[in-house]
Amino acid sequence: MSQMLLSPFRSNQFSASLLLIFYVAALQVPAIWSERLGLLINDSGASVFGQWLGNWTSWPTYIQYLTTVAILFATAVAVNRLCEKDKLGANNTQLPGLFYSLMASYVAAFFPPSSMHLANLLLLISLFPFLNLYKHQKPVVPLFWSGWWLGLAFLVNTYYLIFLAAAIFALPILQKTNFRRVLQLISGWIAPIFFLFCRDYLFDADRDFIASLWNGVGLPTMGFSEGYWTSAGLIVLGICLVWVFISRSSLVSRLQTDGRYKIQVLYAILIFAVLSHLLQDTVSAASVQIVVLPLGMLLGLALSGVERSRAESTHYLLIGVFLGIQLIPFYLR
Repeated sequence: MSQMLLSPFRSNQFSASLLLIFYVAALQVPAIWSERLGLLINDSGASVFGQWLGNWTSWPTYIQYLTTVAILFATAVAVNRLCEKDKLGANNTQLPGLFYSLMASYVAAFFPPSSMHLANLLLLISLFPFLNLYKHQKPVVPLFWSGWWLGLAFLVNTYYLIFLAAAIFALPILQKTNFRRVLQLISGWIAPIFFLFCRDYLFDADRDFIASLWNGVGLPTMGFSEGYWTSAGLIVLGICLVWVFISRSSLVSRLQTDGRYKIQVLYAILIFAVLSHLLQDTVSAASVQIVVLPLGMLLGLALSGVERSRAESTHYLLIGVFLGIQLIPFYLR
């Protein structure tokens, strides 16, 4: 009985992916009563497209809820597809997407529809061509498209600029690198920004384009104001972060050669995601969402290779703490 909860998600069948939508929807239920959906107006680091998402705060609560569920579900399904396609785990399961969904819902400040939800999805899409670079004979096309999706992520949230640096850093892991290869990646990154700039120029858009691109960048200051229960959730994420790095050697040892190279890219992305807080003018609970994509993926991949009882126990513990963090403040009000 203790091993039943994760059992449906240990299959790589499409029907198992569909179960994720119920899991994500259940995790997001506290958003309905938490009265935190109005936080989107302070969406830290929202860039050109991200600032447009601020209009969602005027939508009904249930629309905001369904929007968040849809983005998280799409990201979770894509996470599982990427892990299966690139052989990032010893077993093909739905656990990477499941634990991404859990990490992305762990803190109440993560609940509102956020530019980081969409930026995480775009970052994930960029990994499909980027991981395809391994031993690729003609890497110019995947380099360009990887840069393109990273550029779109930057247009959604300024803090995702850090992942261009992460891609340049991780490029030698997958491909022989020279200055031309780096320029091919950067050209893809610049392309969507250039097209949007031309659009604003031609149609005389009423906004400061350059200022929008660098919104939220500066010397970091602490902006935590959500209280003890939010801090508890962030501490749990920190513990998971440490455990993922401790489990690195055992995770890598279970993979084939190509998977070992590609998993290093995920760890590089996680490190740069943590370092991105050095660029944020206000480090808040909501801005920690930049870490949850690589963290949730690696946590799920690590737990997919351990004993089932251990994985189940870890999942039950994380769910129990999650319910406590979300429900206790509700009853104390």
